[in-house]
Amino acid sequence: MNIRIGIIGAGAVAQHHLKVLASFDDVTLSALANRNPDRRKETAETFSIPTTYGTHEEMLEQESLDALLVLTSADTIYPITKSLIPKGLPLLIEKPAGRTAAETRELAELARQSATRVMVGYNRRFYSVINAARRAIEERGILHGIAMDAPERIDAVRALGKFSDSLIEDWLVLNGTHGLDLLRYLGGDIAAARAFHQSFQEKHGDNFGAVLSYVNGTIGHYLSHWNSPGRWQLTLYGTGVRARLEPIEQGTLLIGEESLPLPIDPIDTEYKPGFYAQARYFIDRVRDGGAIERPACSIDDAVGTMELAELISGRSA
Repeated sequence: MNIRIGIIGAGAVAQHHLKVLASFDDVTLSALANRNPDRRKETAETFSIPTTYGTHEEMLEQESLDALLVLTSADTIYPITKSLIPKGLPLLIEKPAGRTAAETRELAELARQSATRVMVGYNRRFYSVINAARRAIEERGILHGIAMDAPERIDAVRALGKFSDSLIEDWLVLNGTHGLDLLRYLGGDIAAARAFHQSFQEKHGDNFGAVLSYVNGTIGHYLSHWNSPGRWQLTLYGTGVRARLEPIEQGTLLIGEESLPLPIDPIDTEYKPGFYAQARYFIDRVRDGGAIERPACSIDDAVGTMELAELISGRSA
């Protein structure tokens, strides 16, 4: 039985999802909804999607589907997902699920009421190199610490002209939550957090830091300076071992004085890292009816990531 998928959105990120799904022999890309006719036509031709629609409402009226992917812009994911949850189809949605913790909690509550499975696309949880680093630490003992250094070249982001001022103000949510979600995924439940933020150029902050204390004793650090160059860096500290990833798509393992490259699954070089394993997980849950659990990010799990983002940004309610 092929899983019939409906796609909502045809932008850049949708192309990465579709490239993966098109490679699965147990998936049928049944229909695509997007308001831009040229982009809709081009995407449908590229991935041999037989039917297209101007709106997702039209698509749902006409199509019999097993699951939906919501791959739209950050300012439309929440309202679209809110309208879809009561229909009961499994959903894989891009992040952020909501632009606030309150919106994300609302979606989580709707999902519980409707018994709808909603998975949020924090694909870095599925990076083979990050999971290899984690295994290497745990094979030798416990995880002592996690450090995420996530600079943002916010002026360069603004210069792209793709994002409104409102989205730029929420950049910690739109992009920074990838790093914050990794801190939660790798370290587990957070017992306490102390956050700091400053504004040098941006109205709602551009200099962020936090120290996290996890239930299991691990200590985490987060830094995000929006006016400094450099790539994201993730470091995991263990007993006699340290894994350093810079950029976080590759890294080295330090065991005593020996330095070894961390292994990368070839699938993460053929496709955008994490996307293949993430899509495979989702399709398997659609097929077997299982719950969305870690390593995936469920809509309930996404609430915790949003709450951490608001704490660090100083914008929590």
